[in-house]
Amino acid sequence: MDPLPGDRKCFRMINGVLVERTVKDIVPDLKTNADGLKLVLEDLVKQYKAKQDELEKWKVRQHTHAYSLSHTSPAVMDAVYQ
Repeated sequence: MDPLPGDRKCFRMINGVLVERTVKDIVPDLKTNADGLKLVLEDLVKQYKAKQDELEKWKVRQHTHAYSLSHTSPAVMDAVYQ
């Protein structure tokens, strides 16, 4: 939105209400929102990696192995799902 003129009107939905503003009024809010979303995404990625590491440690402690169902014989699959 940087190449747009600042006095150009634009519309934004705020709490279910469509509000008419100018680009110069909206751009700082949009940048703040984008920065906040980046921080949240980084935090979620850190949490995901921590859970993934926790799962790997649990697998080692429990001596479990992940097997793909595509490599399982049909007889075993029938026994599992019955």
